[in-house]
Amino acid sequence: MTNKQFSVRLPEELWEQIDKHKTDKFNQTHIAIAALRMYFNPPEIQCNADEIQGLTDEIQKQKDVIQGNVGLLDEKDKRIKDLQNQVGFLQHEFGKLDPLLNALIPSKQEIQKKKWWQFWKKTEE
Repeated sequence: MTNKQFSVRLPEELWEQIDKHKTDKFNQTHIAIAALRMYFNPPEIQCNADEIQGLTDEIQKQKDVIQGNVGLLDEKDKRIKDLQNQVGFLQHEFGKLDPLLNALIPSKQEIQKKKWWQFWKKTEE
């Protein structure tokens, strides 16, 4: 293969980069030739179709798991809201029953007059 020569003017910063990377083994000419070869013949990435399909399947599985977890989170949030509503209802009902419960508790005078087993017994006075 015969070598042909051409000259080109490079921007100063590009020339400085090429000059910075030269070594005893690779001079500016070698670096420029390597860069041009990579530009015109970029390295091909070899892909294994089976690997790609396996990775695609794994991604789909992970996506399905994530969607399942999102569904569970939605159910959890609904359940929490239901329980909060029930707690509010029970607190309201307790608030209505609390005065009634206090009315059923015997007074101190009754406690002194009766024995513990007589509190709930109907007495005729």
